[in-house]
Amino acid sequence: MCRSRISAASSRSTSRSQPRSSSARRPMVKTRAQTLPTISSVIITGAGGKTGKAVFAKCVQDAELERVVGVVRTEKSKKMVASFAPDAKDEDVVVASIVDGTSVKDVINEGKFDALICCTSATPRIMKRSIVKLLVTKVLNFIPGVNMKPAMPTFRWPENGTPEEVDWEGQKAQFDAAVESGVKLVVVCSSMGGTQDDNRLNAIGEGNILKWKRAAERYLIELCKGTNGKTNFTIVHPGGLKGNCKDLEAEGGKVQLTVGVDDTLLENEYRSIPRADVAEVLFHSLKTSEALNRSFDVASLPEGEGVPFDGDLGTLLCDGLPKQSVKGGTCDYTLGEVFPPSTSGVEEEEEAEAKTA
Repeated sequence: MCRSRISAASSRSTSRSQPRSSSARRPMVKTRAQTLPTISSVIITGAGGKTGKAVFAKCVQDAELERVVGVVRTEKSKKMVASFAPDAKDEDVVVASIVDGTSVKDVINEGKFDALICCTSATPRIMKRSIVKLLVTKVLNFIPGVNMKPAMPTFRWPENGTPEEVDWEGQKAQFDAAVESGVKLVVVCSSMGGTQDDNRLNAIGEGNILKWKRAAERYLIELCKGTNGKTNFTIVHPGGLKGNCKDLEAEGGKVQLTVGVDDTLLENEYRSIPRADVAEVLFHSLKTSEALNRSFDVASLPEGEGVPFDGDLGTLLCDGLPKQSVKGGTCDYTLGEVFPPSTSGVEEEEEAEAKTA
């Protein structure tokens, strides 16, 4: 039987009076029993982002976590995170490069953390010229007889900030460091759409961002398998992110969450989710055995429909996942393009040619 391990001490982060939607009836499902590792220290990478800073703030407020460290890219981000999480000490926020594998490895290795929550992601920048073109086209289409094709904004990736560098190489460096230093649990905030090779997000700046993210997820799963249970993973694929996480109490805990696998939630009419609730799911992944070694999608119903999420991630996963997947309620990584494309065949041909030369 599925059993949640949400602690009383952590409940204050979701101290709302709404009734639980399904805690009274736990489904009898066959799942592989897993022991939740003891987590007393955690490092959050990407803590300067909108979702990352929310996760950092929740972890800092949790009485069971003795040590919480957030990693940001700049001193400016450090000041912003410090103001968002006033309970944090100055040494709790570290400036380090995620793209520089040596830098992030040093922070993770020196800290000897129990858990890593990875919230890093490449972020595209909109090209200003494309905005001008978009506005001009929109104005011209008001002229009678003019019917121009709507212009679309175009994007570029900052230097050293492409999906390949951040979501692939940067995440691999984090995962390698986590395993090397004995991290017990790696929680990853990724994105839905990984099974869809033609997803429009891959076209942004020709970056193939979802493909690189999924490649990193595959890498992490195989890496954890090689540790014989010493390092576990939880991979979360949120839908469209809403809100800026300026006020967690105001933005979170107002919607019912839905979970699925293999992008089935993208078929729903509503597939967004508040960032504050994503942060809640990532935080509670540290305390929920049902989330161990699972990869799942999460979205929400529109506000006002259903029962708001109360932090009971175990019930949410037990109710929503086992009946949706033949793989025991986790995403199927045989789906979608294997990325990056393997070059082993080419290397074998070159090696054979060299031997016969």
